[in-house]
Amino acid sequence: MDQNILKQASKLAHSDGAEPEQMAALFSDLVGLAQQQVEELKTLRAERDKADQNLKASQAQLVQSGKMAAVGQLAAGVAHEVNNPLQIILSRVQLLMMRNQEHEPLVQDLKLIEANVKRISRIIRSLLDFARHNSGEEDWKAVELMPLIGQTAELMRHLMDNANIELTVNNETEESPILYGNVGEVEQVFLNLLINALQATPENGQIAVCAQMDGDDVVIRVSDTGKGIPQEDLSRIFEPFFTTRESQGGTGLGLAIISGIIEKHRGRIEVESIEGEGTTFILTFPTDASE
Repeated sequence: MDQNILKQASKLAHSDGAEPEQMAALFSDLVGLAQQQVEELKTLRAERDKADQNLKASQAQLVQSGKMAAVGQLAAGVAHEVNNPLQIILSRVQLLMMRNQEHEPLVQDLKLIEANVKRISRIIRSLLDFARHNSGEEDWKAVELMPLIGQTAELMRHLMDNANIELTVNNETEESPILYGNVGEVEQVFLNLLINALQATPENGQIAVCAQMDGDDVVIRVSDTGKGIPQEDLSRIFEPFFTTRESQGGTGLGLAIISGIIEKHRGRIEVESIEGEGTTFILTFPTDASE
């Protein structure tokens, strides 16, 4: 059709007897052809830009995975070095409690020390789990979701306490949902979301993680009472390199990487936000491991 239009245009251009109606119709056809080619070029450009973004996101995810593996190795070393003297302190405190049972004030002080040493020990165990899952050697397998979320929250709890932010984890399912995937990557999703929520939430705010079942899918909501996301930015927050915190060192890669991990695990992520009230990220994963 395009070649016919061009041939007709060439023929009429060299003809002295071309009718105005013929020229008008030909001009209309040429305009339509030009518009069609413009739209095709726009489509090709959009596809190229999307491919470039996907490539950059994949490269960023590889870099991030390498960093997480390095952090995992560092965390394992630190955790082992701290855990040994910690256990010595705990055993001596418990021994002192046994020897001084008649001195109630001293026992109460020792119980306070014991409780805080045990808290440090729990954080150390969480670090060791984090290090193991992010060693770069983790295979896909069945993952109990709630214990994983719980240990990730435990890693963040001291930061939340320092910021006077209440962190709650609520499981509304009958039992812990099973997700088939890579433990380290799934943990990275929740760790990044909790870090984002912490950065967005002012002092005395609240962050909540809630899990529910929807048929064969598990739905996890990560909500905060932070400043919210402007409506004009909601459609772009998962784009690679888009950030509203560039002045604070934001790279715009965190949510893009999260989105890629969730998509790889056959899930999806959505966001709801009201400026001045807070933001909720909604994650949906299939619990069927047949695929």
